[in-house]
Amino acid sequence: MIIFNFMVRGQEVLTDWKTAKKSKDIKISYRFVEVGDTLKTRQMKITFFVDVEPEKIIELLKEPKNGEIWFAGSERHELLQDNKNSWTTYNLYKNIWPFEQNDVITNYSIVKSDSSITLLMRGNPNFSPHLDNIKRLKNYKGRWVFKTLENGQTKVEFYTIAFTKPIFPRFIQDPIIQKIFIDSINKLRYLATYQA
Repeated sequence: MIIFNFMVRGQEVLTDWKTAKKSKDIKISYRFVEVGDTLKTRQMKITFFVDVEPEKIIELLKEPKNGEIWFAGSERHELLQDNKNSWTTYNLYKNIWPFEQNDVITNYSIVKSDSSITLLMRGNPNFSPHLDNIKRLKNYKGRWVFKTLENGQTKVEFYTIAFTKPIFPRFIQDPIIQKIFIDSINKLRYLATYQA
């Protein structure tokens, strides 16, 4: 099923997951995939645990003011459209060296199964006009997967992939991106624990 194996037409998995960074119980892993005949890229997975139920985390992810608090590098976070189990957000990111300042419009939708709740993400670059001098992220998708464990914790897996070539060598951009995500997950867990 496409939703859960996170594949798209013309995409082939080339390698197994490999852990790239671990900070306490936050783990960042990558695997290589090939899209079509020309693009070889990486899919990223972040795994962590939190002491609240999945619905509380989803509420935090949806609320615009929280996005500016928990996601390191977020300058502006807006809810553009809300249809209960699906919504659209706008994010403007700070200008973090060595990257250009960029923004992204994302469609979210909730899919429930017996064992998990999945929050699907897909870029929607043409939902609203582009801003001058701001590069808009276009061809990407992601998902959050929430599984309630027997001990009451929620296991969270976040997956993301961009179908574009990296602007800088990975040895330059990976440490920056990994630090941003680890800082962000720690803030998200704090919000989830103390706002729940």
